[in-house]
Amino acid sequence: MRRRVQRRAWWIPVIVFGCSGAVSKTAPSAHASPAPETPPRVARAEPAEPVVAAEPPEAPPETPPQSPPAVSEVAMMEAVGPPLPTFPAREAPYKLLILGDSMAATDFGRALEKRLDKRAEIEVARRGKSATGLARPDYFDWMAEGSKRVTQHDPDLVVVIIGGNDGQDLIPKSKDARPRRVIWNSDDWEAAYAARVTDFCLELLADHRRILWLELPVMEHRSLERKLRTIRRVQVEALNALIPRVTYVPTRAHFVGEDGKVLTRVKVPGYRATQVLRQEDGIHFTVPGSQYFAARVAPDVLAALGLGGSNP
Repeated sequence: MRRRVQRRAWWIPVIVFGCSGAVSKTAPSAHASPAPETPPRVARAEPAEPVVAAEPPEAPPETPPQSPPAVSEVAMMEAVGPPLPTFPAREAPYKLLILGDSMAATDFGRALEKRLDKRAEIEVARRGKSATGLARPDYFDWMAEGSKRVTQHDPDLVVVIIGGNDGQDLIPKSKDARPRRVIWNSDDWEAAYAARVTDFCLELLADHRRILWLELPVMEHRSLERKLRTIRRVQVEALNALIPRVTYVPTRAHFVGEDGKVLTRVKVPGYRATQVLRQEDGIHFTVPGSQYFAARVAPDVLAALGLGGSNP
C-alpha cells in the first residue's frame, strides 16, 4: 500500500446530498437519493491513451438547463477501456460492496442493492454516508471507512459513487498537517484531489478485488453541475492510471436527452406513466428516479462480474 498524499480544506459543502445514514450487511439482503455532482470491466490488454474533451462554454442564462460534459461519454470509454469481464466462473456467490455518499446511502443505493440481490450468484453489502466525500476526512474519513469495509466483507467487486460533495476546499484529516488546506479551483486543487481519488482506490483494491466507479449523474442544479464537470474530469484522469483494476462507468446518457437537455421525466419499469426523475431541489432522485438509475447500471455490475443473463 503506498503512502497517501496529504489532503486539505475546511468548510462543509454548501450543497449536501441527502441526510440518511448508512446501511451495511454481510449476506444477501433486501435492502438510498443521491449525492449531487469489469474485475470491474477489464480494459484492453493495451489500454487506450486518455482522451479528454475540452469543456464547452456554459449556456447563456436565458437558455434551459444544459449539461455539456467536461469529458464526453466516448472519450471516457476510450480512457477506461472496453467492458470486458475478468472474474472466473465459480459456484460460490460473488461478494459485492456498494460505497458512497447519499447516492449509496439512500434510495439509489437501496434500489441497486435490492435489484442485485435478486441474483443468487451475488451477495451484496452497502455502506453510504450522506453529506460526505473525499474532501473532508476531518468530518468523515472515507479512507479509513473504505479500508474497514473491505476488510469486513472481503468483496470481489466494489461499486463506488462519490464526489458530489467534493467541490470545496480539501482539508487533511489531521489538524497538524501542512498545508492546512487546498483551495477549491486553485492551481493545486486538481492534483491534490486526483491523489485522494487514487489513494482511496488503493485502500479498496486487493489482488482479487476490482472497482467499478460510477460517473456522477448530470444535475439539473446549475451551480452544482459546473463543479461536477471539474470533479468528473479529475476522477477520470486519476482512475485512468489504475486500468484494468478500476473501470469507470459513464452515466451521462441516462440523464441527458437527444436534444442535449437534462431529462426531468423518465420511463421506469413497473410504472405506466413517465415519472419525475428528481426531487424539487433538482439534485436528489425520487424513488422512481432511483429505480430508473439502478436499472441502468445493474447490467454494468453484472458484466463486471462476468455474469450474463437479463437485467435483474
